[in-house]
Amino acid sequence: MSEFINYFINNKGIQLRNYFSSTNVQRKRIVSQNETISIKDFERLLSVITEDNGEQVLSTGEKKYHYHNWLRDAFELALLSGGRRDEIMLMKFSDIIEQDGKLICIRPCGLYSLPEQARQPSPSERNFV
Repeated sequence: MSEFINYFINNKGIQLRNYFSSTNVQRKRIVSQNETISIKDFERLLSVITEDNGEQVLSTGEKKYHYHNWLRDAFELALLSGGRRDEIMLMKFSDIIEQDGKLICIRPCGLYSLPEQARQPSPSERNFV
């Protein structure tokens, strides 16, 4: 944004204050920590997704049920596809491409609007598995 405002100040002669310059804004350093879990930990996570573990009793005595019979499959699908929650929820069976009973690839959700011939897997996708 700072460069955008500087363009108008320097090239168009517009007199305004650049509130986004480094002298006016202290930039916060962002440190990301990407963490992953091992396949063993993931399998332990899947093992506790049961109907018995899905019940919660609130302080009011009300019972909440968090278990769904598709939940374990959704976690595995998210791991295999790398999809986010919304992408997994919007996924269709037609997005899973198989050949001779083997998984070839899982089509990302962003390709829904492409014509069918453009959505065919590339040669590298065919050799994915």
